Amino acid sequence: MGRRAKRAALASALLLLGMISGGGYFGRLADASTAQGKLTGKKQPASAKVLYADNCARCHGADGRGQTAMGRAFAAPNLADAGWWKKERPSDKRLTASIRDGRNQNRMPTFGHQLSKSEITALVRLVRTFGGK
Repeated sequence: MGRRAKRAALASALLLLGMISGGGYFGRLADASTAQGKLTGKKQPASAKVLYADNCARCHGADGRGQTAMGRAFAAPNLADAGWWKKERPSDKRLTASIRDGRNQNRMPTFGHQLSKSEITALVRLVRTFGGK
């Protein structure tokens, strides 16, 4: 097995481990919607910060800098770096597509099957607060 294949296998294992051990989006969403549902009679989506913590922070870090073990393994961009935003100039459409469809051949997983359009839009807005304005 070549170096690239070993790195890809390690990255996949880290991603799987992070998904298994992270508690995950679904548990927190159920807790949040159940608690809010008791107050309003409706299920409410989780806040963008909760969505980010459950789905993004294990790679991108709580501050968006990508300084986590998985972030380094997958070469997650530093979302707090103004230089990255200036160079990449990602539109909301591109950020939405990256979250929904994934990016860079298995580095960024797809979230389109587990997050609604409004949740993805909320994440795009939150990610922009890290330094991309």
